[in-house]
Amino acid sequence: MPVHFSIYYLGYLLALWFWRHHQKNNIIPQAQNAIKKTVITALIMAASIVIAIGIVQTIIKNEFPGVTWFIVRLAVSFPFILGWWAVVGRERTSFVTGGILLAFLLAAYTHYLAPIGLPNPSLRIFDLDAPPANVHWLSYQDEFLLILPIMMVISLLSFYEGNQYLNRQLPEKIIENKIPKTWTLGTSASLVIILVVGIIVFKFTGSEAHRTTITSSGPAIIGTGQFSANNNTGVTADLTAYVENVNDHRTPLLPHDQVNVDATITDADGNVWKISANQPLVSDPQGRFTTWS
Repeated sequence: MPVHFSIYYLGYLLALWFWRHHQKNNIIPQAQNAIKKTVITALIMAASIVIAIGIVQTIIKNEFPGVTWFIVRLAVSFPFILGWWAVVGRERTSFVTGGILLAFLLAAYTHYLAPIGLPNPSLRIFDLDAPPANVHWLSYQDEFLLILPIMMVISLLSFYEGNQYLNRQLPEKIIENKIPKTWTLGTSASLVIILVVGIIVFKFTGSEAHRTTITSSGPAIIGTGQFSANNNTGVTADLTAYVENVNDHRTPLLPHDQVNVDATITDADGNVWKISANQPLVSDPQGRFTTWS
């Protein structure tokens, strides 16, 4: 955590140095004004996108994602928007590609680096223990079939409004951009289709592909005392194993994969033993927390 925030702080210092360095140079007022408006617009756009996505996700999941959720996504979105405008510009096609890429960027960041629920009530910096169980990951279904289409719609609309605003504010000699009405209607229809298709696929897509059940019945052998061929006894056994891949992250955070192994053993005298295994062992990158991965 200290290294994480130190990188942020160094980035802010670098941005401040850039700003003062440009002030020392002889920049024409028109260009300087354009830079200010571009930076402020990008910051407002990034904040609007992140806040809107956070509100919608909170309503859908009925769970506040945490303060850190908004901070890290703002730190990712703001430089992306500035970089996209610097490289691609603000032509009529740039907001479509920029909005789509930003949505995928936020979705990928959510999948690999950003569980929801941080920070927990007891803020810890140097403690190696894992956060409490209320910190968890979204499922693949929630991330890419429900939240991603919403991210895409919000990002596209924000890029469109940001581009239009700057194109009106900046002189026409710097930016010239006119979007036909037919192109706008087509884009709006595409946004509606993306949202509707995502919701429909989410509703009818289950997690059957991530679970399996294995059953086996028949004669078996058990041994008593020290292992020896003379101590083995013939029995009848039934075995059922249920496995569900809930979380593809190698992490102690929730949700945990489900593994239930149930065995029923009946000997020749009619005695029945039932064995159940449903508690995970320690198996995570640092070897300290329980997980089935």
